[in-house]
Order: sequence, then structure tokens, then C-alpha cells
Amino acid sequence: VLCCRYDATGDFLVTGSVGAIRIWNTRTGHAINKMNITSKPNKKNPQETIVWSLQVLKDFTIISGDSTGHVSIWDGKTASQIETHQVLKADVLTVAISDDEERLFCAGIEPAIRIYAKTQIKRDDMIYHTWVKFLQRRVHDHDVKALLCAQDNIFSGGVDGYLGISSATKTRSTIVKYGPFLQVSWKNFLILNLAHLK
Repeated sequence: VLCCRYDATGDFLVTGSVGAIRIWNTRTGHAINKMNITSKPNKKNPQETIVWSLQVLKDFTIISGDSTGHVSIWDGKTASQIETHQVLKADVLTVAISDDEERLFCAGIEPAIRIYAKTQIKRDDMIYHTWVKFLQRRVHDHDVKALLCAQDNIFSGGVDGYLGISSATKTRSTIVKYGPFLQVSWKNFLILNLAHLK
């Protein structure tokens, strides 16, 4: 098990592993559904697909990011795939969702953070929702391994060691980066050095 998320009720736990996503009943402790993730056949380098990251929405929609660069959308009630998107050329290591569950954030083995928006489509008197690429942010210089959305900000971190804060909307394009350095006040600095000299 490489990642896990509870559903909104806490009755179900969704886990991601090599080649599969499982849904567990938390009351009984049993797996009740399994969604297989099939990888494209590659004769030179056959590898199974690894599910690195999960999100579970309030309506029990499951979003997964995997080692093939895909983000897939699943119906947790029927354990069936709704849609899939080739987001990156390599592993999607982290996925995050906005507070209103209308925007999806994906990142991994590329410095870019890709943002998808939930969009209503009308076709032949049918109305349905799909995820459409909406925006892209380049905050880091290396792989991004952690994402969190709070209000209209994306908090991100990865191999470069920086905490990035960027805007999740088109109206603002601000990007701020904080290095992993502790702030030491001059007063504490002097006290430490004077104590050392004694």
C-alpha cells in the first residue's frame, strides 16, 4: 500500500498499490472492491503501474495519480473508471483537490503543477462533467512530491527543498518560494556566540 484516503463518511478506506486500487470497509476490515490499473505493453521494459497518490471526493469519486503519468477518475460506488488523462510524461506523485472540489492539482516527475477544472459539458440533451486542463504553474526546478490546496493557494514541495506557494486562479499569478532555512534573530545569534566565546 503506497497511499490511502478515507471517504467523507469514514466508512470506506481507499488504498493504492502496484497495479490496483482497493476499497475497504472500515467496519469489517475487508476489501470490497478492486480496480485494476493496466499498463501499456512494453516489450523492452515491462513494468506494472504504480498508484502513487489518491484523493476521494464527497460524492465518492476517486482520483488517482500513477507511474505512467496518468490521472484517472473512478466512480467509487460502482468501482469503474470514468475518465483518464495523460498529465505528465512520467510518474504523477501527488494529486490535490480544491476546497470546493472544482479544481484538481497534479504534479510529479516534472517541475510543473498542472491544474484541471471540473467542467460541465452538454451534448445531445445530455449533461455531464469532465476534467479539463485549466492552468499550469512552474514553481520548482525539480520533481514535485507534495501538494495541498487551501483557499486559492497551492502549497507545494519537492526535491529542491523549497516550500512553494502559488495562486490556484487565473486572476493572480503570484509565486513565492521559501528555502528550508531557520530564521535566527540577532539577539539569539549574539547570545549564542558570546556564550561560545566564554
